[in-house]
Amino acid sequence: MRIDTECALCGKQLVRYTKHSLYFCNQKHKGAYQKEHGTTKGKNNPNFGNRWNDEQREHAAKATSARMTPERRAIIGDQHRGKIATHETRQKMSESRTGKSGQSPTPETREKIGKASAAKFTEEYKKKIRANLEASGAIIPLNEIDDYKLYKKFADWCQRMYDFVTNEAQLDMLASNGVYNSYTNLCGVVRDHVYSRRSGFDEKVFPELLRHPCNLQLLTQSENVRKRHGYRDCDGQSRVCLFENIRQFCGDWFEQEICVELILRYECGERYEKSDYIAKYYR
Repeated sequence: MRIDTECALCGKQLVRYTKHSLYFCNQKHKGAYQKEHGTTKGKNNPNFGNRWNDEQREHAAKATSARMTPERRAIIGDQHRGKIATHETRQKMSESRTGKSGQSPTPETREKIGKASAAKFTEEYKKKIRANLEASGAIIPLNEIDDYKLYKKFADWCQRMYDFVTNEAQLDMLASNGVYNSYTNLCGVVRDHVYSRRSGFDEKVFPELLRHPCNLQLLTQSENVRKRHGYRDCDGQSRVCLFENIRQFCGDWFEQEICVELILRYECGERYEKSDYIAKYYR
């Protein structure tokens, strides 16, 4: 449930999804508010104004002195004084905290971990997790996400699309440049929608059609950015061409029959509706 509220410290307008007695912009504001209005400050403290009398102070001093005899102080102080851990001891302590340096999973272990993750993170499992997170207020519900951002999510690639590239020039570019990574490979290539998601959104094309292999091409990241700033002039194919290419597609694509049906529905006047896809997402 959406809650329009304000920060209890500075009054800034906020939107939250879980019910609390007070809301804050951040932890810093929360800490400042608690420091000023908390139950441990000044007259709000249940011990405010209470002072030990001389008898209580004397009793506390005797109890401390009885516990900390000179012999006990000597034992505590001498336990580690002057002792230096050996190199082997320091190495074991380091490994126990951080693990052995240079050790990495074997290919067999990586494969085992990948299969276990794929078996766990099914579409049904991810939908269930998202529903729980929305209910707890940890993430924004789908129906409150910006329309275009949500459409992009539905139209995004849903399989390893590099396996569907057939253009020889693009395959050569992939082999020579590798896959783009913002940290390690700025010259790499990225997957791109030939008929852009912006165009699909404007024309209310069903998202499944935009994530079809017939709408796939590889570009360098710089080329993709340039296309993004002038999407209509840079679309590599029109909607009509995309529909025709999907109809003639002979490869193995898990949504091929669905896409052909959606093309017919689009040509009969049906269009993408956000509410329909949100309802389908949670099924």
